[in-house]
Amino acid sequence: MSMSFSAGDGSSDLDHIWSGVLSVVNTLVNAQAYHTWFEPMRPVSMETDTVTIDCPSKFFADFVSAHHRDNVAYAFRQVAGIEPTGEFICTVDSQDDLV
Repeated sequence: MSMSFSAGDGSSDLDHIWSGVLSVVNTLVNAQAYHTWFEPMRPVSMETDTVTIDCPSKFFADFVSAHHRDNVAYAFRQVAGIEPTGEFICTVDSQDDLV
């Protein structure tokens, strides 16, 4: 299945899919993990097998990728029928990484 959405294309399809993904993930993780790691994320784009998600920092992106990748992949399979085998890329503002 070929799918391509981006947050800036004026379409609510990506937001609708992301909302469904969050609903599924919410059933897979505890409330604290959901509020800490998933609520701050925002979808940027989705193309076939690559999902781009905006995260608050590089640490945040690395943590979600390391600890919740399978849950996010499962949720995308359930909601969008895609197998996200590519990277879950998190875009970050470079200032967020300055400490």
